[in-house]
Amino acid sequence: MTTGVTVRVPRALAAYACERSLRCCQRPVRAPCDDGEAARIAEALVARGADALAATVPRRRELIDGGPVFAQGDDGACCHLVREEAGAACAIHAAGGLGALAAACRNFPRWVARAPDGVVEVAFALTCPTAARLVCEDARPFAWVEVADAAAWPYAPTRARRRRRWR
Repeated sequence: MTTGVTVRVPRALAAYACERSLRCCQRPVRAPCDDGEAARIAEALVARGADALAATVPRRRELIDGGPVFAQGDDGACCHLVREEAGAACAIHAAGGLGALAAACRNFPRWVARAPDGVVEVAFALTCPTAARLVCEDARPFAWVEVADAAAWPYAPTRARRRRRWR
């Protein structure tokens, strides 16, 4: 994001930090990833020395709801989800960091929209156990708060809200 951008998030979720339940990586995976994004992910992994992993970034993906998504493993979970004795983790995130992830993976559970006035508003999908818990723990009425360091906000708008014209 650039300096001077206002980013608003729900107060209950202002301190959101992923607790790595990895529910978002389980079946069915619904992370849109077109060829351009797959190439960007592979380049980011190569830049971090993860050439072997870059070769596994899918070039051909399954279609869900008419759009390309990351390939699923045999169990329907993301093919980049690695399960070990210590727990599960995303191989792409571990090797390439947040910047190497597909936008859908990087943003989840955030739904980021730029309003016509330039303000970025963030909603959260309550399918994320962490987001759902934070909302349930905050009994106060809904309110927006602004992100303290909007210039460092790493989540790009995934859609732009349009003004509605009432007739």
